[in-house]
Amino acid sequence: GMQTLHTFVTSDPPEHEDYRAVGMSLFTPVKVEELTPHIEERVHELIDEFVDKGSVEFVTEFAARLPGRIVCDEFGLPLEDQPRFKTWTDAAIGLISPDISEDKEVELVQRLIELSKYLEVHLQQSAQEPGGRVIHTVATMNKRDGTPFSPLERAWMIVNVFVGGNETTMNMLSAGLK
Repeated sequence: GMQTLHTFVTSDPPEHEDYRAVGMSLFTPVKVEELTPHIEERVHELIDEFVDKGSVEFVTEFAARLPGRIVCDEFGLPLEDQPRFKTWTDAAIGLISPDISEDKEVELVQRLIELSKYLEVHLQQSAQEPGGRVIHTVATMNKRDGTPFSPLERAWMIVNVFVGGNETTMNMLSAGLK
């Protein structure tokens, strides 16, 4: 089994304030401003892949890929792992469906266990590396009272950032074309 935790989105006070403090430190206005040129570079790279074709399947070739690339960059994760993020975030979203079958639930939980193991390795590595990356902040930041977050809490915070970043951005980009 896999234990789910309530972090950024679904926790209640006073725990929510601990998670919120981490979340608010990840993408400050200054950080977002610093990211803008890099995000524009990633946008152009993706467009360059299809511009000469004359058409594009926008969601799969652009909107679903851009957030994963930014996640890889900002979390210091290998770009070749990017296709897996969408599968993982789809699993997290799928688990909140009220009419999910037991077999499908098992499949989705297995994907999230895979994600949790993946994140555990990268969180441990990132805690030893210099700061500056989002994952380093999550790996090293403590609760407001100074006690450390558990490895599971750290992993679920990143899952929340993945899901929020991937789904929200993909949906916003797609809706912008309608």
